[in-house]
Amino acid sequence: GRTLAVERRRMPTESDTLHISFTGVKQLAYTWNIKVDNINVPGLQAWLWDKFINTKTALSNSDTTEINFAVDNNAASTAADRFKIVFTQAIILPVKIVSANAIRLADKSIAVIWNVENENNVSLYTIERSANGTTFNSLGIQPPVFNNGSNGLYNFRDAQPLLDDNYYRVKVVSTDGRIQYSNIIKVE
Repeated sequence: GRTLAVERRRMPTESDTLHISFTGVKQLAYTWNIKVDNINVPGLQAWLWDKFINTKTALSNSDTTEINFAVDNNAASTAADRFKIVFTQAIILPVKIVSANAIRLADKSIAVIWNVENENNVSLYTIERSANGTTFNSLGIQPPVFNNGSNGLYNFRDAQPLLDDNYYRVKVVSTDGRIQYSNIIKVE
């Protein structure tokens, strides 16, 4: 008698929205305990939006967030689309990574290529590699070339890739110590 859902999605990006089907409630006070597991993305903040009372509650990336709300005789308080979780940029970042890709070259090395917009206050780019897509190690560092609000294209060559699958990401460190990451790229 319950509606259940299991979904598999890519890691969220800015403006991604998880719609919550809100039905079958009575006129009572409720408490939600929301734990954001396995969707903690550096540079993004998850928010619970309550359309009825027009509030946004930040969801903790490391703990359970408790949200108290009530359902009353107003039809809007029981609207199926009352709640949703929206991901937004957590901080103003020093650069926007437009794309990140990796390709195997004829000599079996792998080129990691990333394109940036509005590069400002970047201290360095660190190219990271993983065998499993979870645990990453630093391969090398690329200093910023532009750092004046310009767009740029960078590439890094992994001369000794792993024999099995290789996962890459680009870590951006700003001059004030903030960190952001590109998407994860897999090369088989």
